[in-house]
Amino acid sequence: ILKSDILPQLEQEIKDAYKEFSSNLNLVNPEVAVRSSATAEDLPDASFAGQQDTYLHINGEEELIKHVKKCWASLWTSRAIYYRVKQNFDHFQVSLATVIQKMVNSEKSGVMFTANPVNNDRNQLMINASWGLGEAIVSGAVTPDEYIINKESKEVIEKQISEKNTMVVKSSTGIGT
Repeated sequence: ILKSDILPQLEQEIKDAYKEFSSNLNLVNPEVAVRSSATAEDLPDASFAGQQDTYLHINGEEELIKHVKKCWASLWTSRAIYYRVKQNFDHFQVSLATVIQKMVNSEKSGVMFTANPVNNDRNQLMINASWGLGEAIVSGAVTPDEYIINKESKEVIEKQISEKNTMVVKSSTGIGT
């Protein structure tokens, strides 16, 4: 996948979309996050979240194309293959799309669940948060702080603050983390 060329028409569509995105932001080569989105993510019996790769602080057309290919190729990492085997999924029934989003260089980030995923209580929100970029939480590199909030009263019902030894930040080279 990494050594193959992308179909010229598809490559041009990606570059054109990036140019339009850049123009809409009035920026030249804005930094983006290149994220995977697989058809098997967030299923009731298997969460494939974090199985494929995400690339942060990517800018410029050539870097974008390179990292889109790396994202596609991550469907075939040993981690992703192992998880599919363990979950009894046919490798060829899982498809992957790549999402390109404006990069936000956050000091703190989190993931919010609109229903408590532990007890399925739809009257509660769960927020997982930590320092730095959200990739640390999504990838499991850190144990995030956890907040359980009553949706109606907005009261924090429960909170667990974790020790913070690791933080994902932008690389000093300017590309990646």
